Amino acid sequence: MSEVWIHAMHGVPWTPKKMKAAVEKLRRRATISFAFDSDKLADLVKLDEMVLSHRPDLILHIWSYRNKGDYSVEMLDILAGLKNVTALHLSMKQKQDLHNLQALKNVEFLRIDSDQTLSIDFISSFQKLQHLQLIGKFDDLSPIGNCKNLSSIILQCTVEQLNFVKEIPIEYLLIDNCNVNCDLDVLNVRTLKMLELSSIAKLEDVSFLSRFENLEFLSLSLSRVEKLCDFSAMDNLKQLELKNMKSLIEIDVLKTASNLEILELKEINTKIKAEAFDFLSDMPKLKQLDFQFIDFNKKRIEIMQKNGLIQVNRTF
Repeated sequence: MSEVWIHAMHGVPWTPKKMKAAVEKLRRRATISFAFDSDKLADLVKLDEMVLSHRPDLILHIWSYRNKGDYSVEMLDILAGLKNVTALHLSMKQKQDLHNLQALKNVEFLRIDSDQTLSIDFISSFQKLQHLQLIGKFDDLSPIGNCKNLSSIILQCTVEQLNFVKEIPIEYLLIDNCNVNCDLDVLNVRTLKMLELSSIAKLEDVSFLSRFENLEFLSLSLSRVEKLCDFSAMDNLKQLELKNMKSLIEIDVLKTASNLEILELKEINTKIKAEAFDFLSDMPKLKQLDFQFIDFNKKRIEIMQKNGLIQVNRTF
């Protein structure tokens, strides 16, 4: 009999039977959800003792049906008192003081969705934090710099400054669907190996990336960009993804990515003719090429294939 692996479980109510099933059936980094004013407060403590003590890898997702989605002081005090939480997802509808949560010093994974401008000062005490995802509205991102083990960040919020990257051992960063009101050059730090820039309003110039010599993976999904950066100095770059590049007017600069092994092309400006990609077959280290979703024009894809370009998971 095959095992059943579940990605999430909800309470309303949480029962001993459900808690036992959560321990036994949930996959790694699955979610257990708790809704204030729907689930009983006492059951949150039981989840900590009966589930998270055995499965600290599980993500505890907290939200509230109370009034307009706010959390009472009692709710936050109980949450702050949990002993076994290492992965936490907070859904915030209102602006609230979360300083009590600084007691959750074992948190390694944190996601916050915030509809109102929220302070994240409390994360300064999260010295075990390794992954952070911020979605929505936040008043200051500088406390991120106090999380000395933080290596993975996803920002889906307005970014006013990124100086905190100099203070942490960041390896992976995704900035997605937001405004960035600062210089992205600051991201050129030795530890950053993987960078994704996606749907950043008004970002048109990516020439600064030519100085990012330590990058091994780069993903760009920027519809306003017309020209790519020069890749000549990016000797460590092995994988490149270009998506939704609908304003791109030239592709030849990819020749300068001499150590590139994997390339994905998705929704690229249809004004670039199929023949313009012929040089890819001469790139000595390119092992995998995926252009099956380069656009919805099957004709361009067919021409590229006829010209000797071979799809993903084939070598040439």
